[in-house]
Amino acid sequence: MVTLERMITTQEINRTRKDEGALLDYANRKRQEDRFNDVKIKVDNETFPANRMVLSCYSDYFDRMFQTNMMERYQDQVVVKEVSKTSMKLIIEFIYTGNIKINKGNVRDLLSAADMLCINDVKIFCIEFLEMSITVDTCFTILSLAGLYRSEKLQTRAKIFLEENINDVVLSEDFMSLDLNKMKSVFTDNQVPELTLYKAYLKWTKHDLENRRCHFSDLFAKVYLPAISTEYLENEMSNESLVSDDFGCLRKHRDEILCRLRLAKQGGSSRILSIGGRNTMQKVFEVVNVSGSPSRNYPDLPENNIVLCCTVLHGNVVYAIGGTTEGSKNNSITNQVCRLDLKKDNLQWEEVASMKVRRGVMGASVFNETIFVVGGGNENGDHLSSGEYYTSAVNKWSDISPMKQPRSGNAVVSCRGYIYSLGGYGSNKHLTSVERFHPGNDVWDDVPSMKVPRRWFAAVALNDTHIYAIGGKAGNEDATVQKSVERYDVTTNKWADVSEMNVERHAHAACVLQGKIYVVGGGDKNNSAVKSIECYDPTTNKWTIVGETDEELFHHALVAI
Repeated sequence: MVTLERMITTQEINRTRKDEGALLDYANRKRQEDRFNDVKIKVDNETFPANRMVLSCYSDYFDRMFQTNMMERYQDQVVVKEVSKTSMKLIIEFIYTGNIKINKGNVRDLLSAADMLCINDVKIFCIEFLEMSITVDTCFTILSLAGLYRSEKLQTRAKIFLEENINDVVLSEDFMSLDLNKMKSVFTDNQVPELTLYKAYLKWTKHDLENRRCHFSDLFAKVYLPAISTEYLENEMSNESLVSDDFGCLRKHRDEILCRLRLAKQGGSSRILSIGGRNTMQKVFEVVNVSGSPSRNYPDLPENNIVLCCTVLHGNVVYAIGGTTEGSKNNSITNQVCRLDLKKDNLQWEEVASMKVRRGVMGASVFNETIFVVGGGNENGDHLSSGEYYTSAVNKWSDISPMKQPRSGNAVVSCRGYIYSLGGYGSNKHLTSVERFHPGNDVWDDVPSMKVPRRWFAAVALNDTHIYAIGGKAGNEDATVQKSVERYDVTTNKWADVSEMNVERHAHAACVLQGKIYVVGGGDKNNSAVKSIECYDPTTNKWTIVGETDEELFHHALVAI
């Protein structure tokens, strides 16, 4: 006789019963009928019948309670404190049904209860509700809840909203009600323009002037005045009684104005010098002269030098910094610094204190008569994140905090009281990223990235309101030489394209002269020298070729004097 086993050839099949939730539906009906309930959860004067196994399945809090040697394990009634009876009712219904209604009236209590009872789903749903509820009036409260309940996602969302809407947020009642420490922490953890910071401190103080006046001097000390416009310092801040009535605030304010007056007396520049370079090595000569007077003769650098940085202090003292002494007796990346005092009749380069680090292909800029040098490459081919500053009064270099990203071939500019390090090469790629250094607190912050990755490009600050990134090599494996130009607005914190140059270039140099940008030298897409000089007028957004150099300038430096 042939058995059924011998007749069937199919080996095996798997099937799943489609009754998800049926068990919980049954359990919930029996809970409501008070059957199979073996514990009562008491909150205040109300009790909620439930089943230990069901509670433990969805709550680590109850799971630990009913499986460890806690006294609640053996009791028919468990008292839960620090949870409202409304939240407990909603949570027990969620455990049995999978549904919960969250609104502005219950979200805070529900989040607290879910966190305490270790019910992660409810906690996630509350966080999602708060993410959708971030407004000018709720920003600080939600930021505080994000920290309290350890939600990085909610914290990030709230911080982004705060930074994008800071001018409106600091006027809200939510901000005005913050205590001193919470108010300080908000500005410690978030990027805020210095003028906005000052106005926020001012409004917060005046909201409760009697009790908060005593804190204003300490708050004002945290405001970095060099990042605030001269017009505002003179016309607005000068008339603020909280500033003028406090000796410390008044002295800080007046010192900043006096510093700017001293710089203004130095007068405007009328010439542009080219210094060093791959082909010109030690040469120093004028490439632009709008003064109407004859060009001067300038002494050669002490050694051949390419990919160096040059800056000007006090309007007429030129500094040549670092670089590669190619073809010289040393033929290496150097940390040497020399200066040329143009006030003297007998012009001669003199050596000053060397940098602490040998570096070339780096960026440099001047702020408050202090030279800042950042990034570059060393003799081992490493990309550097370090930076240092030079104080001429004591002839000394000192370290600053390193950048977050090592970079060489980067550009460095000073604008509105900050030092910006842009682009370059690091982490095996051309960079778009931009970092901003706060000299007052020795901290680097990220700012919006450039639209194009750039290396061996030029950057300048114009009118203390905009930063221009000009040309350079873009891309990674097959880098293309750019004639594109983009502009960063320090007020809106955004990059935008402006008119392109007439010629693509890299390893060129640029500087500002009498409100216009001049670009000189560099190489084109065929790596041939570009001898044309281009000038950009911000009022017309137009580049014009205004001349040509006699020399082929490449990896050189420019300064306006």
